[in-house]
Amino acid sequence: MRTADVISGEWICLSLLPLTMIRLVLLSIALLATYPLAFGQADTTFVDKEGRTFSGLWPEGKGMLFSEKYGLTIGDFAEGVPNGHCIRFKPNGGIYDGEMSEGKCFGNGHYFAPNGTITTGDWYDGYATGRDTVYYSTGTIYVGTQLRGRRHGEGMNIHYTAAKDQRTARVYLFSEGWFKDGEFSDGIRTYVSQGRSNTWIITFSVKDVHNWQSRFTNRYAEEADQYYSQQELARMYAELILHKPSFNPPDLTAFQRDFLSKHCKYSR
Repeated sequence: MRTADVISGEWICLSLLPLTMIRLVLLSIALLATYPLAFGQADTTFVDKEGRTFSGLWPEGKGMLFSEKYGLTIGDFAEGVPNGHCIRFKPNGGIYDGEMSEGKCFGNGHYFAPNGTITTGDWYDGYATGRDTVYYSTGTIYVGTQLRGRRHGEGMNIHYTAAKDQRTARVYLFSEGWFKDGEFSDGIRTYVSQGRSNTWIITFSVKDVHNWQSRFTNRYAEEADQYYSQQELARMYAELILHKPSFNPPDLTAFQRDFLSKHCKYSR
């Protein structure tokens, strides 16, 4: 077959197509040539409406989103928005490491606050909401439900008092029951009163949530064991400490390290 016949045959086939279809085919070819990123073929960079710069794969894949106001987010993205596992470095020094959806913390994750407090567990719509464990920088540990980053619902605080000297053991204390808007509102609580020669563990139940009228139920450490013994509290505390999350720094580019040191109080 002659080349002229092939060319003539191709033009005959195209001539049989409707003009609109031919235009669509040509437009598709032009789009492929102009926007290969729409099919995940290369990296792209753009600035969103919030003034944040995105750099990464399009429409989905690894990328980063950054600005001086919002900090730096690296991880999985969909159309320039964090979706999947991400690490977010905030300008105040806080770090979120976990799942995100539509640009918000959503799912399971850990937040490392600048003051040393660590929140781990469930996240919803950008806030710690659900079943969480909070390791406060003071040493107190909270296990229970939260709502928008505050203790709310059923939960328990555990902490201990420092030993006076080598002869004095730690005294573990707890608050167990219901929390509201971040505060303990109803349940059983213990605190310690140390005299010259004795340590009293006082356990009381909150009877009136609004006026905080309390009824002392006992004044002896032995009687406080009807709730949790010191050995039980010590084991609970040690188990929680064993599962305390730590932040594992990711591999960062030179640009990311420079950005974090300048805008996110991060210097690892």
